[in-house]
Amino acid sequence: MRVLLIEDDGPLARALSTFMVARGFVCERAESLAQARAFLPVARWGAVLLDWQLPDGEGLSLLPELRRRLPDSPVIILTARDQITDRIQGLDAGADDYLVKPFDPEELLARLRAVQRRASGAESAVLRLPGLEIDLGRGTVVADGVPVEVTGKEWTLLRVLASRPDRIH
Repeated sequence: MRVLLIEDDGPLARALSTFMVARGFVCERAESLAQARAFLPVARWGAVLLDWQLPDGEGLSLLPELRRRLPDSPVIILTARDQITDRIQGLDAGADDYLVKPFDPEELLARLRAVQRRASGAESAVLRLPGLEIDLGRGTVVADGVPVEVTGKEWTLLRVLASRPDRIH
């Protein structure tokens, strides 16, 4: 999945990007609203991770444009703002999910999978071959009944295969 990470905290953005790339995501980073706007027409984004507070304004101000330009791309707000009123404001502004910093990156991946399932209307993308089951929604691979650990590059290949099952022989 191609993800646009809009985050001005350099160390956090680098760590998240590295974590996600290692798990097979393509992750582009923008550090401001202006950079994010420049990225919008560049690619189809599978999801957008949006910081609330950016150096040139509030990330929430970008939500209407994201909804207009990327109507099928889920948006998850990443923020230190932890009040219930903030969460309500973020979700009512058009975000699909809201995650308070600090957070575990594995939780972020689980939330990405959840918003992707809702966006696609599918419970889970599962590819089944003799002796092999790949569940992209849950992020699991089972070979002959045994769970298999998969690297980032392998996940990328598996996602490509799952998106084109007609190409598997």
